[in-house]
Amino acid sequence: MQAKNNRSETVPVYEHLTDLIETTLCLKGDKKYHDKACVNRTCESCGIDNLQLLEAEIDTTPTAPNVKWQRFEYINLQHADGHEKRKLQLVIKETGPGDLFKDLKELLKSFPSHQFRYFLCILGEEAKAML
Repeated sequence: MQAKNNRSETVPVYEHLTDLIETTLCLKGDKKYHDKACVNRTCESCGIDNLQLLEAEIDTTPTAPNVKWQRFEYINLQHADGHEKRKLQLVIKETGPGDLFKDLKELLKSFPSHQFRYFLCILGEEAKAML
């Protein structure tokens, strides 16, 4: 599926997170995994700047409509005994779309390496041999 932006360019509409991530990495080619440089975001040929967004999605002007979205954030809780505890909590945000997509792009910087490390733990030696 695709949408058109103001410049009449087509911009993909991603159905799955995997599709979104693939857009920000170099092609695997005939390999099973992406290159380590791509996953670690040190490759100069790929990155989150390859993610195409509509003009409305990057709008940070005060006239941009607000959107409600959620994200997990660490918050500090003060206990009755005076100790502070850090807790992960779902936080509701209401901002312009530009702030939402800026946050998404920031999360996408580290997601491929996070996901790959997870697969290393699951697959073990098979994945390590592919590096």
